Amino acid sequence: MESGTMPKSWLDTMAEREAKLDVLTRPQRIWEAFAIVIIFLIASYFIYSQVHDTGFFTSAFGPTEEIAFYGSLFFGIVPPLARMIVGKRNAVRPLDIVGAIVFIVAASYLLGVWPFNFDYFAAALPQSLQFLFDWLDNDLAMLLIEIGIFISAIVAVWTVFQYIVIRNKLNEGRVKPTQ
Repeated sequence: MESGTMPKSWLDTMAEREAKLDVLTRPQRIWEAFAIVIIFLIASYFIYSQVHDTGFFTSAFGPTEEIAFYGSLFFGIVPPLARMIVGKRNAVRPLDIVGAIVFIVAASYLLGVWPFNFDYFAAALPQSLQFLFDWLDNDLAMLLIEIGIFISAIVAVWTVFQYIVIRNKLNEGRVKPTQ
């Protein structure tokens, strides 16, 4: 350290490190595409469950609940798609924040109306795989969603913080992203 300079703070070190990693590599872009495929597979499972009336969705699953459930799920595609196209992490963080907020609102609403019956969660799976989810019931599913809401709120706040400090570091021009 040069004389007369202050030691770097944890925040400064973290911001520099993340700013250097801002540009996605080719394998990272492929992982973003993989995330999109996974979301589509999950959505397809639920759509299949709904179309084939497996019992997972109750009569309380109306148009508003569909918008909340599928809207939140399909919005999950937006940030990885944007990262894949733009090739940068920090530029897409606002979409991550919006996604967290969308999830929090949708999941909170769905907890209030609870249009699911998790006894039938695995009904769309082949019979030989249904045992994997025998342990999952409505009470546990509600608890997991509540935990997801709590974690999403923390992640949203952290992502806002990251976005600001990393944007500032990138705007200083002293840190260049590497590939």
